[in-house]
Amino acid sequence: MSYKRLTPCIFIAGGKAVRWFDDRTVLTEDVIALAKQYNANGADELLVFDLSDSDEDHEESIDLIKKINRIISIPMVAGGNIRRAEDVKKLLYAGVKRAMLNFSKKVSIDLIKEVSLRFGKEKIAVLHSKLSQGERFDQWKNIKSGKAKIVIGARSAIFAPVENLGVIIIDEEHDSSYKSDMAPRYKAQDIAKYLAKKNNIPLVLR
Repeated sequence: MSYKRLTPCIFIAGGKAVRWFDDRTVLTEDVIALAKQYNANGADELLVFDLSDSDEDHEESIDLIKKINRIISIPMVAGGNIRRAEDVKKLLYAGVKRAMLNFSKKVSIDLIKEVSLRFGKEKIAVLHSKLSQGERFDQWKNIKSGKAKIVIGARSAIFAPVENLGVIIIDEEHDSSYKSDMAPRYKAQDIAKYLAKKNNIPLVLR
């Protein structure tokens, strides 16, 4: 019996819920009410993206996330505008189950080691071509065992042996590097769509 997983997304900009990353059309000014509505209507999990540009707006978004956490009974995952380990800490303390880093941004890559050491390196797995065989094996083992809750990587990370997928996010999805012209030939977006459908989880292409 297949289970359909419902995971709505709320994109916050200027304290309001907007349509998409690059579409700031306001859906509602009452973000809390929207989250409450999703919670009451059978959502299994809630994704929240902070689209703020300034520290002031970022703090406002975190305050909204705290308020959302108080009125929902489902897990919440949050990301966006994470530039320091302190930002991850604030999100976790605000009540989110997982904080997401944008791997396409250098600041996020630099944050990985610091965040891993501070919040538990076994919870984050990073896969890229510069890893040695031993390092890759250790990461693969953490993913397979379920210890790693977040997998971050380049194109081939889409094949990571994650047992219970919750969400797949492909950033800069228009980038040609997601397509492999070497055997086996594949396009990461196509694999992601297949996995999202098979596991009944959300796929975010941005």
